[in-house]
Amino acid sequence: HRIAKISRMCEDMCEHWTKKRARPIPEIPEKAVWSEFSELEDYERALENPRYLPVAYNAENASIYCIDLSDTYCYMITGLARSGKKNYMKIMIQSVMKRTGEIYIFDSDAKHMRVFEEKDGIQYAVDERGIFECFSKVIPEFKKRSQIRQEMRDEDAEEIEIFERMCEETPIYFFISDLEWFINLIYNAELDMRGFLENILEKGRLLNIYFIGVIGLENIPTVDYQRIYELFAGYKTGIHFGGNAAENHIYNFDAIPYKEQNMLLKPGIGLISSRLNGEVQQIIVPLARR
Repeated sequence: HRIAKISRMCEDMCEHWTKKRARPIPEIPEKAVWSEFSELEDYERALENPRYLPVAYNAENASIYCIDLSDTYCYMITGLARSGKKNYMKIMIQSVMKRTGEIYIFDSDAKHMRVFEEKDGIQYAVDERGIFECFSKVIPEFKKRSQIRQEMRDEDAEEIEIFERMCEETPIYFFISDLEWFINLIYNAELDMRGFLENILEKGRLLNIYFIGVIGLENIPTVDYQRIYELFAGYKTGIHFGGNAAENHIYNFDAIPYKEQNMLLKPGIGLISSRLNGEVQQIIVPLARR
């Protein structure tokens, strides 16, 4: 009886309360979807800070998981087949679109990212001519920013200071829907982009320019001897989907108990290994199309 009375009182207060409400306890919905995720107050707040890109829920405490862009340059989305890799890339693109920035999407013949083809402010390329033109556009920007970075390094600036200065420049993102396809295209292209690309992948950190690429674990052996792949993977920044983490030799998942390293995970559950302390975070990615 007393409990019923209290719950009636709570319902009444809830109905008639007009001021700002207390923040709800964060929870991950049964079916996490972009439309709800992107309306969360914490999501909006995270977007305000150019250092962080909100992309998912932290599985442990339902808080918003963000990519720290100050520590990101080449970001690799890997994992098993049909594990949510491309959906995650779509979420990243949708989040980036909420800010000002230049967005380039290089899409393979399968056109996994075609949903963005007609979107305003997105440069979408599917062949070597299109990709060549995109790179030609940003060369002056690479040069200008490299010079600023060099001057700051000469003055012994900290990396975070360089990052903060670069945040005054427009962020530039390159999304590559299939790294295996892209690497083969670059090395077989008649238009020579190879030297330029190898050079910027090696030296392009801290310019507020980012490369994000998807590759399935099963496709890595076909390109892992190529310089572009070595440079991209060498940053060890990214995410693994599908579980069976023992098969992923790019990131360090030693922090996961040995028995769990071979467990499969549902699509949309990603594992992120910190390069700083080896800690592993599990995140839950919302569905992009809803």
